[in-house]
Amino acid sequence: MNIFENLKTFLYDQNYFISIYDNNIYVNNYKDILNFTSKLISLKFANFNLEINGENLKIINMQEGELVIRGIFNNINFLYEKYN
Repeated sequence: MNIFENLKTFLYDQNYFISIYDNNIYVNNYKDILNFTSKLISLKFANFNLEINGENLKIINMQEGELVIRGIFNNINFLYEKYN
């Protein structure tokens, strides 16, 4: 196995993957879309929910378990459930 394959395996062998750019967010391995409006997109992951708040939010690419969201991002929240 070469260095590139090792790096690729390290980067993508995770429960989820989120990349944030200037006006795009790439999301991998989400479970469900909980809310979808032009101001709020909520995604369910295995251990948390992700809330993306902003303006003109659009899903510009959607494949199984993957999304690319475009818009003006104001706030991104990770919401974890409390376990007793």
